[in-house]
Amino acid sequence: MSMKYIESFRLPTEEEEAGYILDMHNPHMTMTYYTDNVYPFGIFPTRISAPLRLEQITILSGSNGSGKSTLLNVIAESLSLSRASAFNKTHHFVNYVSMCSPELSFGRSVPKESAIVTSDDVFNSLLTRREKNDELDLRFEESAYDYFRLRKGPSVLLHSLDEDDMRKFKEKNDANRQTASQFVGERIKEREVRGGSNGEEAFLYFAKKLDNSALFLLDEPENSLSPRRQLDLVRYIEDSVRFFDCQFIIATHSPFFSSMRGALIYDLDETPVITKKWRELDGVRAYIEFFKDKI
Repeated sequence: MSMKYIESFRLPTEEEEAGYILDMHNPHMTMTYYTDNVYPFGIFPTRISAPLRLEQITILSGSNGSGKSTLLNVIAESLSLSRASAFNKTHHFVNYVSMCSPELSFGRSVPKESAIVTSDDVFNSLLTRREKNDELDLRFEESAYDYFRLRKGPSVLLHSLDEDDMRKFKEKNDANRQTASQFVGERIKEREVRGGSNGEEAFLYFAKKLDNSALFLLDEPENSLSPRRQLDLVRYIEDSVRFFDCQFIIATHSPFFSSMRGALIYDLDETPVITKKWRELDGVRAYIEFFKDKI
């Protein structure tokens, strides 16, 4: 039996969007926005009219600007999913989300561990780790410099119980009786998190984030991952669906993710948006034609 937490997702119709735009410019409304930017209104009404049916793995495919990330963010906000990174949105976004209707599976709710995971989350994690390691490197250098300065410096006599005098006396004694590694290690309790390459760390980031039976929305998970690492994550996701009751909605350009077993694929480059087999996607066809020409 397939485990799904959400069966479908309904977006505002063209008529509903038109009504909102008209009301927005009504001078009798309490709040009027004088702006031409009504994002995300105007992106989907002529392209997605019926509710989007969702499977255990649903793929949102399309070129840049096709609305993949927008649709993913709309679904995430409608379900109040947790997220690590902020995203760009206008003041109309909340109103748009309120007009959407997710259909949850009968008798089920979206688990609290459900989340949207974006490539920005991965990049921020990698940058945070790098910044922390840089800070530890600096503290290590400073402590090592203090060690050799104290070892070569004159003796420190304890003239009083003044806190500053006692600190200097202890530091000098520590330097005299300890090795450099002991002296530095005592002052730097944290250890550098070197890990592997960016691609290896990105894969581990996803593996950690997806370690629950829940609904996960992934925005371009292929970023930072080599082809082999993408295949590793594909297998991880397929196993998570099969054995651990996970459901995924994934926005991607990658043929590896699009080819996952049992995935329902929406091509957002088409008007209206239609479902396709992964080999029929324009992005995949580009890969096929490239390798035919080069091999």
